[in-house]
Amino acid sequence: MRILRVPLVFLVGISLILLSCVTSAYGDDGSGGERSWAKLKLEFYGGYSSLNPSDLNTNANYYEKYYDWYYGNQYLYCSSVYGDYFQSTGSKSGEFQKINRAFPLGVRIKYYVTSRLALSLGFQYVTKEETSSIKYQYDVRSTIPDDPQFIEDFIRTLEFSPLSITLKGYTPLLGIHYTIPLFQTFHLEGFVTGGILFARFKYSSKNIYGYSNIYEFWEESVSEYGYEGKGTGYTLGAGVRVEWHALRNFGLFIEGGYSLQKAGQIFGPYTYDYCYRDCNASEICDPTINYEGYWGLSSVYINREWGGFSGKRLQLFSDSTDSQVGDFHLDLSGFQIRFGLSIRIR
Repeated sequence: MRILRVPLVFLVGISLILLSCVTSAYGDDGSGGERSWAKLKLEFYGGYSSLNPSDLNTNANYYEKYYDWYYGNQYLYCSSVYGDYFQSTGSKSGEFQKINRAFPLGVRIKYYVTSRLALSLGFQYVTKEETSSIKYQYDVRSTIPDDPQFIEDFIRTLEFSPLSITLKGYTPLLGIHYTIPLFQTFHLEGFVTGGILFARFKYSSKNIYGYSNIYEFWEESVSEYGYEGKGTGYTLGAGVRVEWHALRNFGLFIEGGYSLQKAGQIFGPYTYDYCYRDCNASEICDPTINYEGYWGLSSVYINREWGGFSGKRLQLFSDSTDSQVGDFHLDLSGFQIRFGLSIRIR
């Protein structure tokens, strides 16, 4: 829980200040005798955020590199060893999509302690989903040097249909804002915010492996993976904005800045389904596999005749203290630009 300690202190401190300031704007008799500079604003905004959740994109990166190596490098190696006795052509359609942006939506209420200093309480929601559809196909023809009459001619395919990654974040926010008048209807503002991040992710993939040859044999296997997880963390941000008071009680603003948002100790379920069928038998399916645990990153090292491969992929661990669990975070950090409407309500 150390990841929450700093934002919790920030939240509690600002909450106490906000509460004392709001109550001080009223008389002891509760009649609401507001000071001349006290006012409330309600704001709504939406915008764009750059993201780089590299840990969450790990599996897409892993599959992209692994199958290029496993099929592409393997068949190139066979061609170099066997020459004209081994021929192959390969193709790939589609790309592995990764999450690199999102569109935050938010609302906040601001209380002006003075004409320039304000405290705020808000909520921000951000979500993004990327879906990929990829197909590999390799046409292979090979013969045995000692028996040229033997021909192995086959097509091997691999489809990800689909592969989906979803990231969501929910954040209650407290902030401090300082405003400087620029012109009669324009104001410049600097702000810092902090809060608790509630983040979750979902990853699903349907992998279809196919094989067929000139002897009318074919087979197909389908593997379906489902990963889910959620965790808590912190968010800290800072930025500047310009607001135009279009009407007496309404304003339009644009603001930009950087938001640091990370959640750790991601806990959730893993599911796996597998089915196989070929030209000689009906479909055979294994029982569904279900686990729960903490998500981490595991390293993979493979050596084959055509070379070596190394990479990282998501893996479930039963122990939250495992060092590989500590390596995995849901990272929603990035630069944000937001556009919004402000309404003066007091």
